[in-house]
Amino acid sequence: LATEPYTLDDIQGRCAHLTNYSLNKLSAGFVNDDSEASGSKWSLAAFKQRLLREVGEARASEVWRRVDDIVVKTMIGVESIMVEGMQEYLPSYARGEPNRQCFQVFGFDVMLDSDAKPWLLEVNLDPALKTDSRLDLRVKSGMLVDLLNTIGVPVPPRGSGPAAGGTERPTAQQAASGLPESGGSGPAQPEAEALSQQECEMLRHVNAELRRSKQGGWRRLFPSERGGDYLDFFDASRRRLHGLPYDV
Repeated sequence: LATEPYTLDDIQGRCAHLTNYSLNKLSAGFVNDDSEASGSKWSLAAFKQRLLREVGEARASEVWRRVDDIVVKTMIGVESIMVEGMQEYLPSYARGEPNRQCFQVFGFDVMLDSDAKPWLLEVNLDPALKTDSRLDLRVKSGMLVDLLNTIGVPVPPRGSGPAAGGTERPTAQQAASGLPESGGSGPAQPEAEALSQQECEMLRHVNAELRRSKQGGWRRLFPSERGGDYLDFFDASRRRLHGLPYDV
């Protein structure tokens, strides 16, 4: 939180206009409290409760729907750049296999105006994960545990090859046998029997992540029940892949 009252009389007052913890922790007005909603640093859960009390359930729900929309559209906007980078540096991804070698955490800075309309300020490529308080430790460690469980970081085998614990990729028929009968992110999903080996493997991979995410505090924004609203924003060459009948 900002630690000084907002004013336009002093636009150089950083602690009145910025909420960055790295700045405000040096302010005389900074309150170091490990509870989630009384000091100068709050958890997202506490902020959600505050917003609910101030604007009501309907408006609060619309705020988070718009925030979700910002996140999805922002990632769609940079997808082509990210795909190019992954194809260049990850040989398996360039061959069409799901990415199991790396992941990236992005930090979205979103501001609500006086009408509770969210605006994207910036996206941090490497959000700060340093823990200066018990609240930091609770929030960030919980986020990281859920993240690693969701993406399914594999435990490296002690040896090498299938005998050491490696798993073979399923055939298209095996992968298709576990596909959902309906649902998905697009208005017109391909039939399971028409899916390629790559598409079947992608379905299995993404659906497994969704199942793991439900065991923690993560919520997937895309693919989702609203996924069809975003398909036209993708490059034509990527639209079919994003429109597969993923579990939602």
